[in-house]
Amino acid sequence: MSAPSTAHAPAPRPAEQRLSTEVTTWVAEGLITEEQGARLLARGPVAAPPAPHRPAATSVVAEALGYLGGVVVLVGAILIGARVWHQLDTPGRLAVLGLAAALLVAAGAAVPTRLGPPGQRLRAVLWTASLGATAATFGVFAVEVLDFDGAEVGLVAAGTATVLGVLLFLVDRALLLQIGTGVAALATAGTLASVVAGPEAAPGVAVWAGGVVWVLLGWGELLQPRIVVRALGGAAMIFGAMFTLQYDAGLVFALATATLIVVMALLARDPLLLAVGAIGAFQSLPAAVSEWFPDSLAVPIALVVLGLVLVGLAVRVVRRGPAVGEPRLAVLPRRAAVVAATVVAVLAVPAVAVVGALTG
Repeated sequence: MSAPSTAHAPAPRPAEQRLSTEVTTWVAEGLITEEQGARLLARGPVAAPPAPHRPAATSVVAEALGYLGGVVVLVGAILIGARVWHQLDTPGRLAVLGLAAALLVAAGAAVPTRLGPPGQRLRAVLWTASLGATAATFGVFAVEVLDFDGAEVGLVAAGTATVLGVLLFLVDRALLLQIGTGVAALATAGTLASVVAGPEAAPGVAVWAGGVVWVLLGWGELLQPRIVVRALGGAAMIFGAMFTLQYDAGLVFALATATLIVVMALLARDPLLLAVGAIGAFQSLPAAVSEWFPDSLAVPIALVVLGLVLVGLAVRVVRRGPAVGEPRLAVLPRRAAVVAATVVAVLAVPAVAVVGALTG
């Protein structure tokens, strides 16, 4: 039996040469037919699968050195500030803090993109730290130059950090930077409400509304990852509601907030958001019972029974197994999320004003 013909064929490459030699041997030994050998040669050598990507050691080292350097700079700055801060005049203090903020922004921008995920994490850490340095800079400016105090200082500091955070987030949509910007935005909303409508319950309503907006933007996947964003927004709602607990209406508001979060979690089958709702209930229920039923034993017993019933339902759901497919409300349409978030933000303005008038 003759070997497969290779006449008039171009000079084979090394891989093809090895394949041709092996096929010729298999045909000569009768392991495969001449037709099968020709088909193998026509197909050519199979390309080896690409090696799995592994982060370069230099990327990991650079990330670790960046974190270590950031800690060293922070410790050094704190020590310098503790020893010479009182000796500096206002321009000197602003220069030190402003330079720190500028260096953190520049260092984050200088992180090479070739470092991949480690570089992205390092940039997010540096830029998030720059928000704190920016807030400190403008806080000192508000106190020592504008002669502000109280909530006005917080408004200036948080507002400028929010502006910087939004600009940086448009460049790098990292979760850590989103959290830093979100916290600054919530602080801005709360301090603005305190300045305009009073420091009682109005700031809590403003923070609560900001949390709702955060939840909706995460639900519509305008902010990612949606599960974490929803939990962060829900936590902001709970935190805002806690500001109103000194009022009877505020107790109802806090309980309603916890209930709303639990309902949203069930609709989306979101265990993390459900945990946030449970924490909210744990914080508001004791306050409500102590305020409304201070001497009653029946209400705490009823709560224990209700809790056991809920646990029993949870066990039953687990035994029935996980639901198939993604729930319909796991993701909101983007347009619906934007519209809902806008409506909440607009309605929050008169709500804050009314609450401020009632509690001021």
